[in-house]
Amino acid sequence: MPRFLLVSLMLFAVSLRAETMLQYFNTSWAEITAKMPELAEAGYTSLWLPPPTKGSGGLSVGYDMWDPFDLGSKNQRNSVRTRYGTEAELLRLVETAHRFGIRVYFDNIMNHRAFDVPGYNENTPIDIYPGLVPEDFHLRKTHYGCYRKWDNTR
Repeated sequence: MPRFLLVSLMLFAVSLRAETMLQYFNTSWAEITAKMPELAEAGYTSLWLPPPTKGSGGLSVGYDMWDPFDLGSKNQRNSVRTRYGTEAELLRLVETAHRFGIRVYFDNIMNHRAFDVPGYNENTPIDIYPGLVPEDFHLRKTHYGCYRKWDNTR
């Protein structure tokens, strides 16, 4: 086989490599950053990380999001950092991962974002929005009706 074809085949095969994702939860941003060379050497091509935003308190893992824009830079909820670290540590993690050719994905919380917002009431009836029907809110329906709460209790 001509050398050109062999090199072309090798390059093509590398570009078709399947993505290998590591779910890396319950670890600080700094610790993950320090392990990046090992992760790249092990063949991981992407990381799946927990929500990077500030949760309701120091023990929160981020799924009860309090401030969707605080990545660990604001002094609120008795802390600047999130459970996993500061915004600077998070940005360093992403920069380091990209340097090693590793993609970074975060869990994105699309619901239950308003717990501490004044006036928020999870029991607000859905029929107070003129022109909208329950289906506009992508509610889960059962033979008992629509569940509106994340834990399917109401």
